[in-house]
Amino acid sequence: MNDCGAAVNNGQIVATFSNGDPPLALNLADPNQGLYSGTWSPGKAAAQMAINVRASAPGYPNVTAQIAGAVVPNAAPVLTPNGTLHSFDPLVGGALAPGTIVAIYGQNLASQTGQPTSIPLPNSMNGTTVIVGGLPAPLYYVSPGQINAQIPFELQAGQQYQVIVSANGALTTPDPIQRVGATPGFAAFADGTLIAQHGDGTLVSQTSPARGGENLVAYLAGMGSTNVPVTSGAASPASPLAMPNDSPVLTINGNQSPIALAGMTPGLVGLYQMNFQVPAGLPAGDLTVLVTQSGQSSNQTILPYQP
Repeated sequence: MNDCGAAVNNGQIVATFSNGDPPLALNLADPNQGLYSGTWSPGKAAAQMAINVRASAPGYPNVTAQIAGAVVPNAAPVLTPNGTLHSFDPLVGGALAPGTIVAIYGQNLASQTGQPTSIPLPNSMNGTTVIVGGLPAPLYYVSPGQINAQIPFELQAGQQYQVIVSANGALTTPDPIQRVGATPGFAAFADGTLIAQHGDGTLVSQTSPARGGENLVAYLAGMGSTNVPVTSGAASPASPLAMPNDSPVLTINGNQSPIALAGMTPGLVGLYQMNFQVPAGLPAGDLTVLVTQSGQSSNQTILPYQP
């Protein structure tokens, strides 16, 4: 207002911040009241903080004002850009299929670490919820820096969806993901060795390699929708088995190999398994194993082998 009580609607108002944040120009929001407005998102914490505001207008002397306070460290959740990744085949920016187990990375995503002890999986844990395309995602694990969740089966393929995390009442900025029909990925050890079981349930390893002609079981995520509908977060049925609608193709050392069975592992959430026979007559050593489905290839894994 000027000294006659009239609104000043041709002024310039700039706020400066003692914590080093860049100056902020306030825009005229209501000319009838001479109301100027701006939004400041503090970039640096400061135990003692001053906001200095300077107003100027033609024909009037400059006027200043100061607001004192503090900026506390921000604990709002933040998603890492393109940080929602396939749990077994983590490709930055890679598309994801319905039902896929994913790892979501960021900061302040949960107040404390936790994981459920029963199935069906919860949609909220320790004050944290994940929303994908407007639907709550079942949670396997939450912590301040990482969440493991399941992409809901109900989302349609061929569309882009937003991932949002709500932690203790605060929301992240949305992060987009692309949804496709299937994105198969093998469970593997850190060195790329396929996690596979012999017929007796023991793991295949360099000291216990796969044998030519024997039957193995390997595990995957991301094989997409199934002929028997499965509810997101629920245990997969044992009878009938839930088998992927898009048929997978298994390749061992570059050659297509028959698959005895591919489907969701009964009693577990989001995990698929593949039963197959190891080819006989190949040279001893490490075989390369991958699967393709709907034009999408899995991570290439290693299978220790003895004829």
